[in-house]
Amino acid sequence: MKLAITFALCVAAVHLPVRAANWVDVAGNDEVTVFVDTESVRKNGTRVKTWLKWKWQKPQDVPGAYPLRTYQSEKQLQVSDCRNGTLAIAQGIRYAGPDDGDVVDSYTIEERGWKFSEAAPETIGETLVKFACKAATPKRK
Repeated sequence: MKLAITFALCVAAVHLPVRAANWVDVAGNDEVTVFVDTESVRKNGTRVKTWLKWKWQKPQDVPGAYPLRTYQSEKQLQVSDCRNGTLAIAQGIRYAGPDDGDVVDSYTIEERGWKFSEAAPETIGETLVKFACKAATPKRK
């Protein structure tokens, strides 16, 4: 009986709709381009979670890695506090290539360890916070 129920649940899950990521180019400079997945924007009170994709022109060193490893793209979960204009990083996955590829590093920061910092004016951070907070605001008709 349990096997039949498990099988039925698995078959039903196959037919559930899947949301594809929708990466939008939001910020960048000569060294990096940052995209936001507009399908991942989730608001909870004054905070908004968004998935970012950072694509560097040149490989970056994985912090603290021994032996040395490099990555060229990273998917990162950012938490923006819209009331305070601050941001914190909650999670990240680093990839060898500019368009994902092999995972070379990953990390998760528990909520109690999030370090919110001011988004400096005219920076990528400020652009990302403003984009996330605007995207999470319901559109008025």
